[in-house]
Amino acid sequence: MKTKKTETLHVSVGYTCNNACLFCMESDKELRRQLVQNFIKTDHMYHEMDEHQNIKKIGFGRGEPTLNPELPRYIAYAKKKGFLEIAVISNGRQYRDKEFCRKLIESGVTEFIVSLHGHTPKLHETLTQGKKSFLETTQGLKNLSELRRDFKFRIIVSHVVTKVNYKFIGNFLKLMQNFSIDEILLGVVRPYNCGGMKNFFFALMPRYGAVAKKMEQLIKKNRELFFSKDDTKKQYVTINDIPMCSSWRLIELMGNRRAWVSGNDVKGEEYEDELPKCKEAKCQSCLYGKVCGGIFKSYTDHYGWDEFEPITK
Repeated sequence: MKTKKTETLHVSVGYTCNNACLFCMESDKELRRQLVQNFIKTDHMYHEMDEHQNIKKIGFGRGEPTLNPELPRYIAYAKKKGFLEIAVISNGRQYRDKEFCRKLIESGVTEFIVSLHGHTPKLHETLTQGKKSFLETTQGLKNLSELRRDFKFRIIVSHVVTKVNYKFIGNFLKLMQNFSIDEILLGVVRPYNCGGMKNFFFALMPRYGAVAKKMEQLIKKNRELFFSKDDTKKQYVTINDIPMCSSWRLIELMGNRRAWVSGNDVKGEEYEDELPKCKEAKCQSCLYGKVCGGIFKSYTDHYGWDEFEPITK
């Protein structure tokens, strides 16, 4: 499916996954498996690449794409068709095999997007429910970091912020200093009924205000953690999916909002046809009222509106 905002063609090639993340938005994994297997059997991914050669970036994802043995062939085909940027969205466990990483790079990958959700095995695996997933993913990041000595590609780490791990963001950013990373994405978990999980809000959904406060404390105390060790002038951490009325202090501390804070406050950018949002009368006085899409209704139904105040100056 083409996404106008990013001009990326997303192709589904993974019909299984070796993690079972508590916040996974694909609760019906059997339906996912059937859809993707049919997509692969009919060679539909090739048709998609043939029909969208005007788009210059392609992303292979859905489920865990690295479990599909044909992935290198799909990547090579994308390169042949002229896609300039080729990304793989993965939990990174298969990257523990350095030669597999090399094979993907030589096939044409220009960007690895790797998910890691904790700074310790216990924390990460509490969320992924995958034994050895922390060790394998961190070994994968080590392998990719080493391969950058011989190849040119980007490494992006995606970290889903939950009630379980948000207090340890500083520890996580310290861990990332051990690798050669281009960008770290801290995305607050979206308030779906993730994985059909009961008591989702009680278990996983943090208050936006609590996440913002933790980030403020980190910036004031350890500002250097938000900058790349490879380029100390490069701010390489972004936080996504947090409303502007919760993050305005972060914006003041770090400067340009669009450079590092983005997400569910902006109307029509990322959440069309997804979770419904809502506003209150007080939102009309907010300076950002015209661009704000509101707060997820499932969030305010659970936590209420007390933490949200309009930005008036």
